[in-house]
Amino acid sequence: MRWLILPLALALVTACSDPGPVNPYLVYVLDDYFSPSRSTIKIDSTVTFQWSGVNPHNVTYTAGPLPLPANSSTLTGGEFQTTFTIVGTYDTSR
Repeated sequence: MRWLILPLALALVTACSDPGPVNPYLVYVLDDYFSPSRSTIKIDSTVTFQWSGVNPHNVTYTAGPLPLPANSSTLTGGEFQTTFTIVGTYDTSR
């Protein structure tokens, strides 16, 4: 019985010590679309938009609870971050 408990205990310690992804809210800005196209996030979480396409693109919020988050500049590379402080559904232009 002890031989079964030790591996299980080690597996639980390993699972509990895993910090998870550095940023679970990463959205890729590709040529004329976002991936993933829809995300559910927790309140006060930061979403990072990372440019991966070659066409200039921006992140512009067109609907959601007011005040809407800030929009990004038109970029061809780099990152833009937004922290969502109000629960709701936010739409972006494409």
